[in-house]
Amino acid sequence: MYCMFAYDTSLTSINLSNFNTNKLTSLGGMFRGYSSLTSIYLSSFNTNNLECLCNMFLDCKALTFLDITNFNCEKIKTTDYMENMFKGCIFLKVNKIKYKDFKIRTQAIVDLMDI
Repeated sequence: MYCMFAYDTSLTSINLSNFNTNKLTSLGGMFRGYSSLTSIYLSSFNTNNLECLCNMFLDCKALTFLDITNFNCEKIKTTDYMENMFKGCIFLKVNKIKYKDFKIRTQAIVDLMDI
């Protein structure tokens, strides 16, 4: 799944509510370079087996809202496996990321943004 949807510069919205992620271990680079995408709702994703989220939203320059409310990152051993996750998301602010059950502290999210 690495870079599955990467570098689509024209897409402004995407609906992945029926996307089956039950067996995935990596979503690395999945939305990398989506320069026109403004919001992503991923609360329906089953992330219980995820081990890597590197570059997942890297350079999503227009992204202003992100819902990862139910992301479970308990199997991710260190933030190295989340490297550059939000880097380049210049309009995305921490208060616009819904991550209630993200299982990672707020400061780590700020660090991952690297803005």
